[in-house]
Amino acid sequence: MSFWTDSARPQIIEDSDSKAVELGLKFQANVDGEVLGVRFYKGSRNTGTHVGNLWTSSGQKLATVTFSNETSSGWQKAYFSNPVAIKAGVTYVVSYHAPVGRYSASENFFTKTFTSGPLSAGTNAGVYRYGSSGFPTQTYRASNYWVDVIFRPSSGGSATPSAMTLLPNNAQPERIDYPDSSAVELGMRFSSAVGGKVLGIRFFRGPANGGVHTGSLWTSNGQKLASVVFSNETSSGWQTAYFSQPVTIQPGVTYVVSYYAPLGRYSITTGYFSRAVENSPLRAPVNAGVYRYGTSGFPNQTYQGCNYWVDVIFQPNTTAAASTHSSQDVYASVSGEMLALPGRRAPGRTS
Repeated sequence: MSFWTDSARPQIIEDSDSKAVELGLKFQANVDGEVLGVRFYKGSRNTGTHVGNLWTSSGQKLATVTFSNETSSGWQKAYFSNPVAIKAGVTYVVSYHAPVGRYSASENFFTKTFTSGPLSAGTNAGVYRYGSSGFPTQTYRASNYWVDVIFRPSSGGSATPSAMTLLPNNAQPERIDYPDSSAVELGMRFSSAVGGKVLGIRFFRGPANGGVHTGSLWTSNGQKLASVVFSNETSSGWQTAYFSQPVTIQPGVTYVVSYYAPLGRYSITTGYFSRAVENSPLRAPVNAGVYRYGTSGFPNQTYQGCNYWVDVIFQPNTTAAASTHSSQDVYASVSGEMLALPGRRAPGRTS
């Protein structure tokens, strides 16, 4: 498995920089496994002999491989002579050397943690080093240089976990307890590239977000498919509830997962969904965060790309999951009308 699908494309295919440079990606896995090789995205002028490397976070080289049989452009792939075992929760760096520069790049890509199944790359994960091949440590504008790892979890099974979520477990909201005490339904639009089952819902809670919380799953036009009341909640952090029966969903179809906060005080990050976010096969589109004030019901209003920290617990179909190997962050401009109920503030709005 890898971070990005073969269809993922850089913002800049060929940078005008023609200096020799090592380009890399800092990453972790949340399970033990093996790094099988390296891949990178190439433009037609990124020529010369490319060498891929795997490093510890302190710069010890663990493996190296020379790319061969490259295509003129697109994703290039090379495997180490022997897989390299890595440990869960430990940072490594995968890189390649571009002797004539002209590398691919996307600025402001790693402004937040990016995940794909068990793989994650933190802020400023893209690194570089000018000159001869060596350990890259420098960063610039949270750029992604489109270097990727080929990873195999120790279980040896499907690259997609048996149950997964879209938002990272270690991520934290910008505001844990937003000072809005109006009753509100908060949700997230999402879809899956493969068929599967929604097992339940989770949401991030601060200590002032009290009362009875009810989670719901909806079609995109507001038909309720399932609901569950949260129980045994903790005072803060992620809260999880499972439906009495899993709900089958179809690939490529949009659904909404939500919860009702009777006292408000929800968690929020403004601008989180100003671009689409993926943890393959799950995808949340631009303006995925939705809300509805008043009694519990279907949320369909949006405000400034807010994330209200509602998440889906999803189990991909086994056969479909085996064909899904990575995730891509899809850049998109904000579209659609930002709505707020007359006489009320939108969640996260200060005036």
